[in-house]
Amino acid sequence: MKRVIIVAGQSNGLGVGSRVNLLPQMLQRPQPKALLWNQTTWLDLPSLTQWLPLQPPTWQLGNQTGFGPELSLAYNLVQATGEEIRIVKIAQGNTSLAVDWRAGNGRLYQLLVARVRTVQAQLRMQGETPELVGIFWMQGESDMFRADWAGAYPRHFRTLITSLRRDLDTPNLPFITALPSTPYPYMAQIRAAQLAVSRQLPQVGVTDTQGLPLLPDGHFSELGQVQLGNRFARAWQTQTRTAHQAALGDSSPLPASTLTPAPTGSATFELLALLVVGAQLIRPWLRGT
Repeated sequence: MKRVIIVAGQSNGLGVGSRVNLLPQMLQRPQPKALLWNQTTWLDLPSLTQWLPLQPPTWQLGNQTGFGPELSLAYNLVQATGEEIRIVKIAQGNTSLAVDWRAGNGRLYQLLVARVRTVQAQLRMQGETPELVGIFWMQGESDMFRADWAGAYPRHFRTLITSLRRDLDTPNLPFITALPSTPYPYMAQIRAAQLAVSRQLPQVGVTDTQGLPLLPDGHFSELGQVQLGNRFARAWQTQTRTAHQAALGDSSPLPASTLTPAPTGSATFELLALLVVGAQLIRPWLRGT
């Protein structure tokens, strides 16, 4: 069984403006148990058709490179589960759920489904059984600029989740969304839509991006991307543990979370660089979740 996760969204899911040299060494090194599909390609460029150990940069667009939340997300999941993780990433800046990600005919929706199906087929050809274990969604800012897009977001978001589960033949696929917090005109409506759908559909978890460190242009900083990956991992573990408890009953809970609690100190790369690799997870070192 090969566990596969999907990272999708727009610029903050991509990691626009992120600089690899500002990462701590522990995240600059290859992660042997976290493998990324198409590590050095972007969208429609020729595929590497192979898995490579996860290592920044995880995307390239012209002469720009960077990384997103997948680095700390994968590190946390591997440490928490002890199992190898495969990552498929599809993200592009300035893309909307109303158009680009719209279920069925959206360009990026179609690309995501096609890419994941290719990955599944490739793993099966190698005699492996792919298991989709999570989608991590960082999107919503582009839909904040138009009243009609924001008004349709609840319907589009619900359809996105149900359609992906159907088209990827994984009806209980956990879907984790990060509530966008960029103060654009219809931010409150997009956040409310994501929260509402998370309460309507099973296996939809939520984390928040409020308080993440930012670059001057408003995108998440390098530390912000690391913290976003940590928050995604914590939300995924909470969601999957809750789902298992519902299935097993409260008399048979899963073991307590191995994710360490967040310290209350300030968030700095100096603290990050001092963390010990091994049995310990990357500590979120941020207030709350």
